[in-house]
Amino acid sequence: MSKVYDDIIKVNARVIVVSALRPNDYYYSRIEDIHENSIDIQIPSRSGSPMPIIKNSSLYVSVISNNKRYSFETRIITTVAKKIKMLSIVYPSSIKREQLRQFYRVSVHLHVQIYLGALNVFNVERELRRPLCNNVLIDEISGGGGKLSINKHLTLHSDIILDFSNTETGVNSAQAKIVRILPKRNGKNAFCFEFTDISERERDKIIHYVFKRQRDLRKLAIQTDEKFVGYKYFA
Repeated sequence: MSKVYDDIIKVNARVIVVSALRPNDYYYSRIEDIHENSIDIQIPSRSGSPMPIIKNSSLYVSVISNNKRYSFETRIITTVAKKIKMLSIVYPSSIKREQLRQFYRVSVHLHVQIYLGALNVFNVERELRRPLCNNVLIDEISGGGGKLSINKHLTLHSDIILDFSNTETGVNSAQAKIVRILPKRNGKNAFCFEFTDISERERDKIIHYVFKRQRDLRKLAIQTDEKFVGYKYFA
């Protein structure tokens, strides 16, 4: 039977889960099965540690579908033991669409290399390629893109390759496109970019890094007795 959100909630879709009992922690999961009034997902976990499970507790779930991010509230029904242990959650009555580039954006200070061209060619010729610039500053990033500053000129819609291999993100490289030209900052040209060719595994690493960065900023705000200003996980 067709479901109301069957174009968004799909089997094998990867999701991020936050428990209302522990709102500062997030866990990864995947949709395993869909029923009339419920969804079965893998037991949410992070770094091998499962999410604490309490029956009827509320969850916040985020899923990417068709290059858009959606979120919904639900609650735990029970655990299900089949081939793998799963968590049965209530099928949502409503889903909220989020703007992907804003949803996870956070202030950072990442130094990357930038190349011109296509990612598939770059991966083959990596050792032979020379970067357009060795020291590009990314000061905002999300799972969808970010902002960068560079002492070179880039044109709108330029295809670029960002080499993250020397950063703490764990990401290797990703293809992006310049989507906006910004006013100069600190004497450098500034641009907004959008990821156009990035594996879901690499995107997950960026999302993981952004959550870690958000937690670090919150801790710093508490330590310095300053108000943390940034995007919340669910607006």
